[in-house]
Amino acid sequence: MKNSYLILIVASIFLVGCGKYRKYDNMEVVESSFTGPVTITSSGTNPAGDFEGNGDSGTYSFAYDNPKKKAQVNFDVTSPAGSVQMVIKDAKGNEVLNETRNGGGNDTFAGTTSEGKKGIWLVEIILNNVDGDGSFSINPVD
Repeated sequence: MKNSYLILIVASIFLVGCGKYRKYDNMEVVESSFTGPVTITSSGTNPAGDFEGNGDSGTYSFAYDNPKKKAQVNFDVTSPAGSVQMVIKDAKGNEVLNETRNGGGNDTFAGTTSEGKKGIWLVEIILNNVDGDGSFSINPVD
């Protein structure tokens, strides 16, 4: 009987530790301190959206259920000033992408994350003094 309880406790600890962001639903907003608008234009396993600022700053983050170990990421900023940083963490909380684009023209990033653990990932879009607009899209890849 004691062994059954021990196995149950160990299994529970293992399951809880497997997904740092598993308490969030796919596309659930985790933080929204950006003072400009963010519009999510598609969701599911291929989220995409737009943001717009008038000198606005803050962070917009959401949970992303990635069924694969990597993701193809595209984001851009069209702004004479400011910057946009995208940080993505895998299901264990390990950083798999950290890219910044600066204002001063049309600056685009297109690339693939590092390999991470499948499951609920955290996508953070950190906007600093954005005076313009931008967009992003994320797609799971092998």
